[in-house]
Amino acid sequence: MAKKPCIDESKLISNPFVNSPEFTIRIREFKEETDVVNLNKISNGVILQAAFKIPTSRVVEQENYTKLFTKQAFRLHIMALSSRARDLFLWITYELDSGKDFLWINKVRYMKECTVSLNTYKESILDLTTAGVITPTVYHDTYWINPLFFFNGDRIKKYQDKLTTV
Repeated sequence: MAKKPCIDESKLISNPFVNSPEFTIRIREFKEETDVVNLNKISNGVILQAAFKIPTSRVVEQENYTKLFTKQAFRLHIMALSSRARDLFLWITYELDSGKDFLWINKVRYMKECTVSLNTYKESILDLTTAGVITPTVYHDTYWINPLFFFNGDRIKKYQDKLTTV
């Protein structure tokens, strides 16, 4: 078994991709107010409560992105797929709309971009479906994604009734 080396980050200098003049991260700033902050104080046996709204802002990336969840079991599950299924999985990660847990696969574009046949596409879909990564919806060429593996957006916001504290 390979042992991870002890990496002295100071010897790495800097990432050459980041030093490129083309590397920038486009952002958006959202101004918002935080939820009500309650301050409780007991004075002469009476509980006093004050509510405030605090103006805040948050910065998010402008570019759309998909999160891959990195639990070892998920990685091993995806790596056990056929190479054709992994190719389709990767392609799907680029196609997800923010906040959606389903997608329509433009199979003509997929086959052209990845230079695969219709049979290879169908086998890839079957592999991903059998592995529990996607599953068909009632619409043709439209699939639910398994958000345990990947998701574009905020799973906490999307699945508020599925939250658990560890």
